[in-house]
Amino acid sequence: MNNHSTQSPGSPKNQSGADANAKRKKKTPEERIALNRELLQQYGSLIVLPRSFEGRILIRMVYPLNKAIPRLRRDLGVTRTVAEVLALLEPIQTWTKQAAEWLRASGGELVLLTPALGESLDERKRMVANPRAHVVVPQTEEVRAVVEQIIRMDRVLVVLRTISMEQLRSDSRLSEALTLVRELDRVVRGVCATVDVDYYEPRELREPQKPRVAKIGAELEITSKDDVTIGSTGSSNGRPRVVHRGAST
Repeated sequence: MNNHSTQSPGSPKNQSGADANAKRKKKTPEERIALNRELLQQYGSLIVLPRSFEGRILIRMVYPLNKAIPRLRRDLGVTRTVAEVLALLEPIQTWTKQAAEWLRASGGELVLLTPALGESLDERKRMVANPRAHVVVPQTEEVRAVVEQIIRMDRVLVVLRTISMEQLRSDSRLSEALTLVRELDRVVRGVCATVDVDYYEPRELREPQKPRVAKIGAELEITSKDDVTIGSTGSSNGRPRVVHRGAST
């Protein structure tokens, strides 16, 4: 695969993320769009426009992971055995399975069967024109699996925040999602440290978060492209499911 990939806004270095961002020249929105359009032409590229708090944190972890795993695979048969590499990759695969379990509890098998990427060419062009979009060219199947789960989780989280507050009061899925965010942070940090790839812990996981009530409205903008809705039937343990009405092609 082509190794040309982007740097995330919260990209890697074993020091404070704020310090690193201060040292790095920030791209203008126009520069981000131009780079994303270039990356979108590459085979296997995935475009992500996260709209949930968790999704925006998770996607930034993908960039260092997309460097670390290929570096780890290059060690195969040279400085590491296959068994050693598999053991180091196991936490990534475990996280992917945990995300699948969370998605299954939220929307049943339909959420997992719906392709993470169903955008038409026109939709991809529309998304890439947004400077907040991320275009990732996965270098390994493990990275692709993580990105696809992030896309699915982001869609579900946006819809979960539209259900009534009374339902959310006894619903643990939002806290479970944040646990998955923290777990991926731990896993990616460990893989990066193993192959000497710099990694920053997302500042949102280090700093106390202020109430975000004023920002929730922006996160709940659901377009017709999001084939998700709240289903009152087939719920598990009384919790409403997020279900897909149909996959885009």
